[in-house]
Amino acid sequence: MSLELITPATAEPVTLEQIKAHFRLDPAETDTDAELLQFGEAARTQLEQLSGISFLTQTFRWTTRSPRAATRPAQASLILPRAPVSSVTELLLFPSADGGGEWQILPAADYTLLSGLPGEVLFHTASPQTDRLRITFTAGWTSTEDIPAPLIQALLLLTAHYHERREPYENDRINAVPASVQALIAPWRRVLL
Repeated sequence: MSLELITPATAEPVTLEQIKAHFRLDPAETDTDAELLQFGEAARTQLEQLSGISFLTQTFRWTTRSPRAATRPAQASLILPRAPVSSVTELLLFPSADGGGEWQILPAADYTLLSGLPGEVLFHTASPQTDRLRITFTAGWTSTEDIPAPLIQALLLLTAHYHERREPYENDRINAVPASVQALIAPWRRVLL
């Protein structure tokens, strides 16, 4: 399975001003602005990977194996790796197990997108006769105001963590993601069974 970012978000979910306010820094002081923005971007990237959430609208291409038969014998479904999902723009099937053949478009009438969290593609017939699927989809909130407050708080806390602990090890302990951040993202975290 591979997840490729096609179109990144056009902005970060928290602004430099929000980061400075959280750190109680003087807004007029600009010496560390670039560094603070880097910490914010790194924190966002890590939280997106940990939780399976895209903070702001992004487009992805996901190549994966075909879903196994679902509990209902006539249908199969596939949960997308990022959420909240707003659209599927293309779903391709690779029909050959031996590596030959070409990608074929699955008509939109053959599946339904259950958008939101987590974001799931429901196939209308039995599991597609294919080994691999390639799905291009859009995930993330359209505006920073739509992002749940606990996720913004987790982002600010992790940004502060990166700012305060710049080394991976400190006093013979690993500087892991703080438990408070883990707790804030837990309701949104996708767990694979």
